[in-house]
Amino acid sequence: MAGQPASSRMNILIADDEEGCRDLLRDIFAPTPEVTLTMTCDGAQAWWALTEPQQRFDLGIFDLKMPVVDGLALIARIRGAAHLRHLPVILCTGTSDRETVAKAARLSINHYVVKPYRAVALREKALTYSPRYALGPDRTLLSS
Repeated sequence: MAGQPASSRMNILIADDEEGCRDLLRDIFAPTPEVTLTMTCDGAQAWWALTEPQQRFDLGIFDLKMPVVDGLALIARIRGAAHLRHLPVILCTGTSDRETVAKAARLSINHYVVKPYRAVALREKALTYSPRYALGPDRTLLSS
């Protein structure tokens, strides 16, 4: 929301190669004007955004299967970078096999969401990962 100090906003980086999924995530967070989304089409673009000195993200929501750099490779890069390793990550994917889930767990992801997912549940989960925000009793975003 214009006029708000940058520190009162939650910045989320989205990486998904499917335009429909990016549009859905944009719609999910539309009712929350305190959230700024940065959309990327693959892990390489997401990595570029993460390494921009003027950028700061509170959360990453990444697809697993993307061209150029996939979600697991992106998360491995993040966990290997001292200044990014504590970035909360939600992995959203249609893949739910045990091996993939185990690989993601070894990369210390914060949450693994299998598509299709409930929009409200994903939004609430995402908003809990910013230390500046909490959900109130009516499930609305509160500054902390």
